[in-house]
Amino acid sequence: MKALVVTENQNRDCMPKKGALADFDFVLYHSPIKALDNIKEIMPDIVFINAVDFPRHWKTLTQFIRSYVDKEKTVIILFVNNRFTIEEADKALHIGVQAIINSDLHNRPDRLEKIIRRYRKAETVSDAIFPERRKLPVWLLFTSPDSGIIITGTIIQIKNDIIFFRPDTPSLTHSLAKGTVLNQCSLKVGDKTFSPECRVVENTHYLQLELSEMDNSIRDEIRKLTAAEE
Repeated sequence: MKALVVTENQNRDCMPKKGALADFDFVLYHSPIKALDNIKEIMPDIVFINAVDFPRHWKTLTQFIRSYVDKEKTVIILFVNNRFTIEEADKALHIGVQAIINSDLHNRPDRLEKIIRRYRKAETVSDAIFPERRKLPVWLLFTSPDSGIIITGTIIQIKNDIIFFRPDTPSLTHSLAKGTVLNQCSLKVGDKTFSPECRVVENTHYLQLELSEMDNSIRDEIRKLTAAEE
């Protein structure tokens, strides 16, 4: 398997080689243009794009990849910093990025492994508890009120206005106590994007978030989508 890394970092060992990445051959490009020229020949299983180094090119590269390969065949992961806005994150998920990572994972291959396994076909015990609805067209991201970091993840289930949300990086949400109000949320339902307010109901293996300040028509649309998956 191949992992394409697009970054200005000159260190070829900048990515962890353990866990989920142990069997990957790394191809490193310091130029996104050269990566575009060769990506069809490489056919990577995973693409890591450093959006800090290439703030204007990551969108073009993502759109080019998604124009000929679907999400199950090639996982796209974006590395960002705290300047990356929730609007940019929403756009990234819309055009085909599957994970947005704010922190350095060099010494935390376990985090990266969880993300990679989540977006590939491998099944885990936790997936059996809440089967992942990959085709459910509902996505959520929000800004943590504690850190100001954008939190991305997967909606596992929606039931009675409660979203069961699995964050890509759980350590970034451990501090969210019950009752915490999240007022910088972006919820995408089908091809429409809304900005609801959510309240933390539980924070254990999954975040349980209660939807509030949302029009009833949006609730009805979500219920229709989730009912279609059952």
